[in-house]
Amino acid sequence: MEHAATLMTASLVPGGAALVTVEARFERGDRGGTRIQLTGLPDGALRETRTRLPATLASAGVRAPQGELHLNLAPATRPKRGGLPDLGLACAMSAALGHCAPSRLADLLLIGEVDLSGGVRATPGLLAATLTARAAGIRSVLAPREAMPLLLRVPEISLFPVEDLRGALDHLRGVRLIPQAARPAPRASRCGGEQSPDGDEACPGGDEGGARDVRPAARDSSSPRLDDVKGQHLAKRALLVCAAGSHSLLMRGSPGVGKSMLAQRLPGLLPPLGPEEELELLALADADPRRPSPRGCLRPLRAPHHTTSFAGLVGGGRDARPGEISLAHRGVLFLDELPEFRRDALEALREPLEAGEVRIARAGAHVEHPARVLLVAAMNPCPCGWHGHPTRRCSCHAATRSRYGARLSGPLLDRFDLLVDLDPPTADSLLVDPPAQVGRRSGNGPDSPGRPRGTMRPRPRPAQEAAGRRQGRERAPEQAPHDGLTDARAHALLERARASREARRQPVPNGRLGAEALDRAARPDRRGLQLLRRAAAERSLSARAVQAMRRVARTLADLEGSERIGAGHVAEALLLHGSREAP
Repeated sequence: MEHAATLMTASLVPGGAALVTVEARFERGDRGGTRIQLTGLPDGALRETRTRLPATLASAGVRAPQGELHLNLAPATRPKRGGLPDLGLACAMSAALGHCAPSRLADLLLIGEVDLSGGVRATPGLLAATLTARAAGIRSVLAPREAMPLLLRVPEISLFPVEDLRGALDHLRGVRLIPQAARPAPRASRCGGEQSPDGDEACPGGDEGGARDVRPAARDSSSPRLDDVKGQHLAKRALLVCAAGSHSLLMRGSPGVGKSMLAQRLPGLLPPLGPEEELELLALADADPRRPSPRGCLRPLRAPHHTTSFAGLVGGGRDARPGEISLAHRGVLFLDELPEFRRDALEALREPLEAGEVRIARAGAHVEHPARVLLVAAMNPCPCGWHGHPTRRCSCHAATRSRYGARLSGPLLDRFDLLVDLDPPTADSLLVDPPAQVGRRSGNGPDSPGRPRGTMRPRPRPAQEAAGRRQGRERAPEQAPHDGLTDARAHALLERARASREARRQPVPNGRLGAEALDRAARPDRRGLQLLRRAAAERSLSARAVQAMRRVARTLADLEGSERIGAGHVAEALLLHGSREAP
């Protein structure tokens, strides 16, 4: 006599979870007890279920008669690992033994680890498996009760909390149905969105999936603020453009000028994580304990040390683990001391930065880790760090400085939309009152076009002055306001840029516009085109750099709330693009 059953479960894969079909067939025998055959490339933990699950089923009142039980995990060519399939395997065995109707297993996902006493426990990958099931059209999930606060974040799916195997089998038999997990009514949160059922915040934001990027209603007072940075007006402007359009940024300057301080404030300027983005990061962290969980609505910031290995930065190793670029997914990857990183690791970042994912090929499988990041980097002008400093003397020879700059290849530098040189801040700029307080006394508030008293205009470099003379002395717009850029004004300008992008019904940031969308959204006017053509010829700009200038000019126009891209926007884009030659 033969019985067969089929159901859906899941197993861990690098970067998440994948659906697995459990096929069970029992053939009754007359001797030798119950023999269990498990196929489908299970790992060591899953192979142990052959001896563990019979005892677990016995605790739930299911006795296996003499015979042979065949269990197959499909697709057979993909390795299966982790404890996710435990509950599915136990229920499939019970159905094959005739203890529940196979028809009740349709359109249902069963996930969770089962212990010897029959209890169902949480295991890594539950959230990733639930999201994968939703994407595949499965609308019902049986999962451990202790994981419900996390799984209730997933909309459009019915969740049934399971405490033990006996309860799951009673539900499948129709003897005692498990009530569907109730979703608490959402309530307002301090992020300006709605609060998720487990009390954490699921804030609107981001740039994909229909999420709306708005500024949080309130911010943590302990988070770094732009007001903490004194001086460095041009660098602040570049940071604002970087946040508004998702443009990669390279900062160059002597030690102590504030490069790292500026980079640490970038996540606070970016739009908060949207609900789907937060779910994605939570699922990645749930499936891989090495990944950090997102901190509320704030986008991640990863700042690896320059001694990080190739596999540590890009990903790889024996088990194709994610690198720092993947751990910074949906956030900021900050590379301080950029020329000190291994050159092969830096060169390997070029393709993932454009594709938004890292593809690792191994003999047994191909692994893809998401890596949609905003790249920000910093470097010294020379090995000693003091070249170009107004008071300190550089001890490097010209050849040494040239070799130091040559550590960064042209193709890598070409992928930075923005490059700014930071001058050392003056004592006056460090000792004045915060801009907001000065503005209140002088009548120049954070939203006023005037310049707060005590702040200094950025000192143009000789190369910038020469570029201005060659390019017709076009004045960059909003020059006075960003001299005293405060945190409040920065967020007001970012909200204006977001509104301009929404008015164009543009779903992605300007920094990721494709060729066709770029032609529609970022065509400068006649004078702007003339200026861009002249600069491209004089600077020998690559095709990628010319398109990057158009994207940056579009962002500058959005910050002004201007639909038209003028010559002033192009001039400022060229200024922020900087010089790619060694200083």
